[in-house]
Amino acid sequence: MPFSHPKYGGHAIWAYSLILRIDKSKNVIEGLYFIHDHPKAKDALEKYKKLRDQLDSYIATTLFNNWKNEIEAMDTDNIDNKLEVPVLIRSENNQQELPPAISQNALFSRSKQHGFLESNFDCDLHKVLVEVTYWQKI
Repeated sequence: MPFSHPKYGGHAIWAYSLILRIDKSKNVIEGLYFIHDHPKAKDALEKYKKLRDQLDSYIATTLFNNWKNEIEAMDTDNIDNKLEVPVLIRSENNQQELPPAISQNALFSRSKQHGFLESNFDCDLHKVLVEVTYWQKI
Protein backbone atom coordinates (compact mmCIF):
# COMPACT_ATOMS: atom_id res chain seq x y z
CA MET A 1 0.00 0.00 0.00
CA PRO A 2 1.44 3.41 -0.90
CA PHE A 3 2.56 5.67 1.93
CA SER A 4 0.24 8.44 0.72
CA HIS A 5 -2.92 6.37 1.33
CA PRO A 6 -4.78 6.86 4.60
CA LYS A 7 -4.77 4.19 7.30
CA TYR A 8 -8.25 2.68 6.93
CA GLY A 9 -9.38 3.89 3.51
CA GLY A 10 -6.11 2.79 1.92
CA HIS A 11 -6.40 -0.71 3.32
CA ALA A 12 -10.02 -0.86 2.15
CA ILE A 13 -9.04 0.17 -1.40
CA TRP A 14 -6.29 -2.49 -1.34
CA ALA A 15 -8.74 -5.20 -0.23
CA TYR A 16 -11.26 -4.04 -2.83
CA SER A 17 -8.59 -4.29 -5.55
CA LEU A 18 -8.00 -7.90 -4.48
CA ILE A 19 -11.73 -8.55 -4.84
CA LEU A 20 -11.66 -7.12 -8.36
CA ARG A 21 -8.66 -9.30 -9.25
CA ILE A 22 -10.26 -12.53 -8.10
CA ASP A 23 -13.56 -11.58 -9.77
CA LYS A 24 -11.75 -11.01 -13.06
CA SER A 25 -9.93 -14.33 -12.79
CA LYS A 26 -13.16 -16.15 -11.95
CA ASN A 27 -14.95 -14.63 -14.93
CA VAL A 28 -12.14 -15.67 -17.28
CA ILE A 29 -12.15 -19.21 -15.94
CA GLU A 30 -15.95 -19.43 -16.24
CA GLY A 31 -15.61 -18.51 -19.90
CA LEU A 32 -13.63 -21.65 -20.62
CA TYR A 33 -15.97 -24.35 -21.92
CA PHE A 34 -14.06 -27.33 -20.54
CA ILE A 35 -13.86 -26.08 -16.91
CA HIS A 36 -17.51 -26.76 -16.02
CA ASP A 37 -16.96 -30.51 -16.25
CA HIS A 38 -13.73 -30.49 -14.26
CA PRO A 39 -13.89 -32.45 -10.96
CA LYS A 40 -12.28 -29.64 -8.93
CA ALA A 41 -14.42 -26.83 -10.35
CA LYS A 42 -16.92 -26.98 -7.49
CA ASP A 43 -14.13 -26.88 -4.89
CA ALA A 44 -12.50 -23.88 -6.59
CA LEU A 45 -15.82 -22.01 -6.68
CA GLU A 46 -16.35 -22.61 -2.96
CA LYS A 47 -12.86 -21.32 -2.17
CA TYR A 48 -13.50 -18.26 -4.34
CA LYS A 49 -16.74 -17.49 -2.49
CA LYS A 50 -15.06 -17.97 0.88
CA LEU A 51 -12.17 -15.64 0.00
CA ARG A 52 -14.51 -12.99 -1.42
CA ASP A 53 -16.72 -13.12 1.69
CA GLN A 54 -13.69 -12.77 3.94
CA LEU A 55 -12.41 -9.75 2.02
CA ASP A 56 -15.88 -8.17 2.05
CA SER A 57 -16.22 -8.69 5.79
CA TYR A 58 -12.70 -7.32 6.35
CA ILE A 59 -13.70 -4.11 4.58
CA ALA A 60 -17.20 -3.78 6.02
CA THR A 61 -16.69 -4.89 9.60
CA THR A 62 -13.05 -4.57 10.55
CA LEU A 63 -11.80 -1.52 8.65
CA PHE A 64 -14.98 0.52 8.51
CA ASN A 65 -15.91 -0.10 12.14
CA ASN A 66 -12.39 0.76 13.33
CA TRP A 67 -12.49 4.00 11.35
CA LYS A 68 -16.00 4.80 12.59
CA ASN A 69 -14.89 4.22 16.20
CA GLU A 70 -11.93 6.52 15.71
CA ILE A 71 -14.20 9.25 14.33
CA GLU A 72 -16.67 8.82 17.20
CA ALA A 73 -13.81 9.11 19.69
CA MET A 74 -12.95 12.56 18.36
CA ASP A 75 -14.31 15.49 20.31
CA THR A 76 -17.01 17.13 18.14
CA ASP A 77 -16.73 20.47 19.95
CA ASN A 78 -13.03 20.51 19.17
CA ILE A 79 -13.77 19.82 15.49
CA ASP A 80 -16.22 22.74 15.37
CA ASN A 81 -13.57 25.02 16.85
CA LYS A 82 -11.01 23.80 14.31
CA LEU A 83 -13.38 24.62 11.46
CA GLU A 84 -13.66 28.23 12.61
CA VAL A 85 -9.89 28.85 12.48
CA PRO A 86 -8.72 30.73 9.35
CA VAL A 87 -7.21 28.45 6.71
CA LEU A 88 -4.53 30.95 5.66
CA ILE A 89 -2.68 33.32 7.97
CA ARG A 90 0.14 35.80 7.57
CA SER A 91 3.38 34.53 9.04
CA GLU A 92 3.88 37.67 11.14
CA ASN A 93 0.58 37.05 12.97
CA ASN A 94 0.93 33.36 13.71
CA GLN A 95 2.47 33.90 17.15
CA GLN A 96 0.10 36.67 18.24
CA GLU A 97 -3.41 35.62 17.19
CA LEU A 98 -3.39 31.82 17.25
CA PRO A 99 -3.19 29.66 20.34
CA PRO A 100 -0.04 27.50 20.45
CA ALA A 101 -2.00 24.24 20.19
CA ILE A 102 -3.52 25.33 16.87
CA SER A 103 -0.32 26.72 15.35
CA GLN A 104 1.66 23.58 16.27
CA ASN A 105 -0.94 21.27 14.73
CA ALA A 106 -1.02 23.01 11.35
CA LEU A 107 -0.62 21.13 8.08
CA PHE A 108 2.61 22.81 6.97
CA SER A 109 5.46 24.03 9.12
CA ARG A 110 5.95 27.72 9.71
CA SER A 111 8.66 29.65 7.93
CA LYS A 112 10.82 32.34 9.50
CA GLN A 113 9.90 34.92 6.86
CA HIS A 114 7.30 37.51 7.82
CA GLY A 115 4.43 38.72 5.65
CA PHE A 116 3.82 35.60 3.61
CA LEU A 117 0.62 33.57 3.65
CA GLU A 118 0.88 30.21 5.36
CA SER A 119 -1.43 27.24 5.67
CA ASN A 120 -3.14 26.89 9.01
CA PHE A 121 -5.27 23.87 8.09
CA ASP A 122 -5.48 21.33 10.89
CA CYS A 123 -3.76 17.94 10.35
CA ASP A 124 -6.54 15.99 12.07
CA LEU A 125 -9.19 17.51 9.79
CA HIS A 126 -7.02 16.79 6.78
CA LYS A 127 -6.73 13.12 7.78
CA VAL A 128 -10.50 12.84 8.18
CA LEU A 129 -11.15 14.44 4.78
CA VAL A 130 -8.67 12.15 3.03
CA GLU A 131 -10.23 9.07 4.69
CA VAL A 132 -13.70 10.17 3.58
CA THR A 133 -12.47 10.63 0.02
CA TYR A 134 -11.09 7.10 -0.07
CA TRP A 135 -14.24 5.59 1.48
CA GLN A 136 -16.34 7.36 -1.17
CA LYS A 137 -14.27 5.65 -3.89
CA ILE A 138 -15.37 2.27 -2.56
